[in-house]
Amino acid sequence: MAGPLRWRGRRGSGQSLVEFALVSPILFLLLVGILEAMLLLFGISTAHYAAGRAAVVVAEVGNDPSADDAALAAIRSTAIGTTSIVNVTEVDIYKVDPQTGAIATTCGGPCINRYQLDGTSIGTPDWLPLVRDVTLSTGDYIGVSIQYVYDWKSGIFGGFLPPVQQTAVDQLRIEPKTY
Repeated sequence: MAGPLRWRGRRGSGQSLVEFALVSPILFLLLVGILEAMLLLFGISTAHYAAGRAAVVVAEVGNDPSADDAALAAIRSTAIGTTSIVNVTEVDIYKVDPQTGAIATTCGGPCINRYQLDGTSIGTPDWLPLVRDVTLSTGDYIGVSIQYVYDWKSGIFGGFLPPVQQTAVDQLRIEPKTY
């Protein structure tokens, strides 16, 4: 005769919980890492878009006295200015040497205007919009660079990774106003 019937639950069910307990923190960390990477890439792409948009605005406006203000307004109207994904630390509008692609030094030093995102000037502007060359044959080239910092949003990576500091740059020729 067989002995008394004994209930024996599913075999290995306790083992599955242990495995889940071991694997779930790794999966959670992976998921948070993917989200952080997506936010970082969003910040990088919006910064490059904003730099390009500002360069186009300055190239179109040319030597109008409000050219730099229009460029800063264009940056503020993009996602980099309307979200807090990245923190913009400085916006530079500068004259580009067409041979080297570097900042021109024909202003008695670097031809650069530095601003905060809100339009506050950092130092004294060296390259005022009124002196920009907008002629067909010798027109100036303009550069816009946006320096920004991405702080880790989740708090998990901030303990052992520093904030990511980046610069987005775009350069264009100023559209001729005199032919």
